[in-house]
Amino acid sequence: MSHALGKLDISTPIYCAESMVTYHVVRKPTVFEGLILKLSREHKDQLGAHSLNQIAETLKIEDVFLEQALDSLFDNDMLEERLKLSHRVSDILLTRLGENLYRKNEMPSTRKNAPVHLYYDPLSERLLEKDKYWREGEDESFDRISEEVLSVSVDHISAISETYINNGTEKTLSWKQSNINISDIHTEIKGVLWRSIPVNITIDKNGNLLHECLGKSDAAQNFDEWLKKASPEILWDSFLSNYFNKGPQYHESLQNFDWQKIVKVALPADKIDISRSKLQVRSIDIEACNVPMAKYSLVLSNKAAAIHLDDKTQTLTVPCECQMNVRGLNALYLDENNNSTLLYRGQYTIYYAKQPRIVSLQLQIQDEDHWGAIRQKVMTNIDAETNIAKKLDALAFSSIFLTIEEVLQCMPIVNVNTMRNFRITLERYIGKTAISKQWVDKIDLLETVQDINIWKQILPQFTVEKNNLSDKLQGELIDLSLEGRFYGTALDQALKALEQVNKELKSCFNFDDFKTMKAAKKTIDNKKLSVKVMNVVNQWLAVFEDIATKFADVLHCCNKAQTQRDNLMLWQQLVETSFAPKRADGKQVAVLDTSYLMNHNDHVNTIAQTRHIIIPHIVLNELDGLKGGNNDEQTEKIKKARAAISLLHSNTLEYSVEQCEEKLLHWVNQKDQDFTNDEKILTVALHHRLNNAVLYSADKGLCVLAKSAGILFEEK
Repeated sequence: MSHALGKLDISTPIYCAESMVTYHVVRKPTVFEGLILKLSREHKDQLGAHSLNQIAETLKIEDVFLEQALDSLFDNDMLEERLKLSHRVSDILLTRLGENLYRKNEMPSTRKNAPVHLYYDPLSERLLEKDKYWREGEDESFDRISEEVLSVSVDHISAISETYINNGTEKTLSWKQSNINISDIHTEIKGVLWRSIPVNITIDKNGNLLHECLGKSDAAQNFDEWLKKASPEILWDSFLSNYFNKGPQYHESLQNFDWQKIVKVALPADKIDISRSKLQVRSIDIEACNVPMAKYSLVLSNKAAAIHLDDKTQTLTVPCECQMNVRGLNALYLDENNNSTLLYRGQYTIYYAKQPRIVSLQLQIQDEDHWGAIRQKVMTNIDAETNIAKKLDALAFSSIFLTIEEVLQCMPIVNVNTMRNFRITLERYIGKTAISKQWVDKIDLLETVQDINIWKQILPQFTVEKNNLSDKLQGELIDLSLEGRFYGTALDQALKALEQVNKELKSCFNFDDFKTMKAAKKTIDNKKLSVKVMNVVNQWLAVFEDIATKFADVLHCCNKAQTQRDNLMLWQQLVETSFAPKRADGKQVAVLDTSYLMNHNDHVNTIAQTRHIIIPHIVLNELDGLKGGNNDEQTEKIKKARAAISLLHSNTLEYSVEQCEEKLLHWVNQKDQDFTNDEKILTVALHHRLNNAVLYSADKGLCVLAKSAGILFEEK
């Protein structure tokens, strides 16, 4: 394990050079420049005695064109002297450049100079593009490798510059086109820019000083290679010794430590990282401002008379003989895992290039025996505290270094509000804490809904069980469930069914009308009844009966639910007076319609074995109308009708005949008019709903109508 001391920015030189390039552009001669060159080289013998004026007159050329050509040739070093039109052809003498370019049919332009700015890196020994982060001059905040260490000659840069320029193209050097001719390159070193390279400084597990360039850039890799080859003493003198000598220094020598037990190392000017430490322990003799502070502090004082908690500074002072009178020891730190370390400050020996170097350091060392004795002393003081409020405050603070189990072992049983306040205090010291069943065991019975809310705040992972609630509160929760109000207790599962059926009941049952009717001692108006309301009331009573079984011990505390149960039972009794009473023999009722008797009379006796059969009077009328006269043709329908009548007249079938119940007609026909035979048949089945009446029919339309009226049916 290596100990990171920090990052050091080291500056290396970048040499700024300027190469001044002299060049000219090569072009084709103009017609008139070419004429003069040809006269000089090819026609001097024949025309040498003629003046240039005569040549112009003969060729009918304006004088000005030849004058301009003569001046251009001279200005571009093609002629030995400046000529006029009065000179003869024999006077035209070409320079060596003129002779050379004449053969190539080329012509130079005016000389030009182009500066080329170059930046040479002695580490990579090559040219670089300029970087905006390079600095001019010296900066005391950066250590640097001097120019004397990374030196370079002008000749070396000149050679690199000439290679760069000669190999350059118009893309890299805008002026360097294909038709130029370079005549001279002159290079000078103009100055130095400084490039910063971050270097990581560490100490390994054996106390050796190491350095490594950060990043994967070419500059970092080149500098890293250079550092490996450079003389260690040059590096120590250039930047390493200065790195350790910056800032405050210690004068007290520390004892030798096993480097394997050293946790962290830091320079005197740096803040040692204690971000993972939750508690600082120090002697009363050490000023708080002189050591890195954790969020919470424990002060050992041989002057304190009793344990004292300062909420403002979050400091617990404990009467204790000092356990920390050791040379260079400043403080003890406890981390999140309750591992303790000791902070020492002083001069200590490290090694660089196998040579000892004495430097000032802060060392954080693994603790072996200090914390155990301190912790035991604190627990003894807390156990002796008799004031509950102070004891809880001290316990909350001490949870920084005690386990939650140890804290709870010292706690008395308290109400949930006191436990919440304790939890709030506790979390102020150590943040969120793991909650176990041990917390639940320290809480008294909950008495109010507010107590449940507090429970959920501090014990969200524990469901409020029935045995955590007082009888009074359990009864209140049953009443509140009628309004759809639940509080996340174990009772919710059982009470959800009551809430749902009560919601449906409220949508179809008018409690105000029933209250008025009850007060006036009136009977129930059948026209205000419906199958849906009766079914919902029956369902509500069945659900409540289940609740009453599960919560029999607290049912006496349910005021609202029991009152509603009593009212619904009374309503049910009043409603049942509108229907046929339950049969004494307990048999269910089967109501047979015309279609069933005609098409399935062979099943009638089977039905009669388990059910009491009722034939609506309207069915007898329909059968009588279908049987025909004595002379009628024996159709299939007539045969079936007569067979059904024969069955009813036989002595083998026991049944009864009933008229339709007119008071129930509105259940199947809300308009209360134009009643059909099918609707009248259904009123008979409705009348016997308390006997679980089932309609037997082969008429699909009648079965659909029965279903809409809430009547059981069997379709054949």
